[in-house]
Amino acid sequence: MQSRIPEGCQRRERTRALQHAMMQELFTGETRLIDG
Repeated sequence: MQSRIPEGCQRRERTRALQHAMMQELFTGETRLIDG
């Protein structure tokens, strides 16, 4: 299964997931600032 997915595609997916996680953390951090 893994060999079917191109390396570039996997890397792009991982980067997108990482960016999404960072955005999520940034958002929750801002919300915490507003709440606190």
